[in-house]
Amino acid sequence: MDNLLAKLSSYNLFNNLLPGAVFCTGCSYLGVFSIDPSNLVALFIVYYFVGLVIGRIGSIVIEPLFHLLTWTKFPPYDHFVAATKRDEKIEILVETSNTYRGVLTSIVCLAATIGIVETRRVLPANSLFDELTILLGLVVLFGLAYRKQSAYITKRVAVSRGQPEIEPQK
Repeated sequence: MDNLLAKLSSYNLFNNLLPGAVFCTGCSYLGVFSIDPSNLVALFIVYYFVGLVIGRIGSIVIEPLFHLLTWTKFPPYDHFVAATKRDEKIEILVETSNTYRGVLTSIVCLAATIGIVETRRVLPANSLFDELTILLGLVVLFGLAYRKQSAYITKRVAVSRGQPEIEPQK
């Protein structure tokens, strides 16, 4: 376990593990579900995966919502890449910003989970439907995350070759 923790970057710890731990601990505290704390490896994997899902929800839902509300604004990607070469602190600031987004998304997901649990207490539940909905949601979420990450790679390659910023394919 120590070897595994040593290999994780601060980004992975603060943007995947922390939001997962916040969400799972909140769910446990509120009685939504609980995880056996005696198996540290399993606990770590669950926290990490839940945090990964929360991170993608933050990236695919929360970030665009903040842009739409004009609460955040990003410079063109080629400007960002050039600036990070000149100022190494930008990457630290981005990591911190993503940590805040992850914790915010954890809280939003926790509130949504409580709402779903309370709704299920009133309405009849169909566990197969719920499970399929969750799986389909994960497929869509990670499909969109893959598309977004691929667009960043394409932009980064274009910028490194001195080409203008390329719009992602639709």
